[in-house]
Amino acid sequence: MSTQLFMPYIYILLSASEKFVKTLFGDSKVEDVLRKLDRLTRDEARMIGAQTFGMVRGLENNMEVVMQGA
Repeated sequence: MSTQLFMPYIYILLSASEKFVKTLFGDSKVEDVLRKLDRLTRDEARMIGAQTFGMVRGLENNMEVVMQGA
């Protein structure tokens, strides 16, 4: 009967130990996915910047043509 008394404490201790080990060594799958998501987000931001630059440059060229023709 004494072991049943300590079962909740053992469960809590094992659960806390598991969390500690996962935190210490990291869950590699989650970390890999987060790294990939971060890289994709940065790549997307670069692509948006390049597209925006291209549009602005095109507008600038069009304005030059209109101003020279006026």
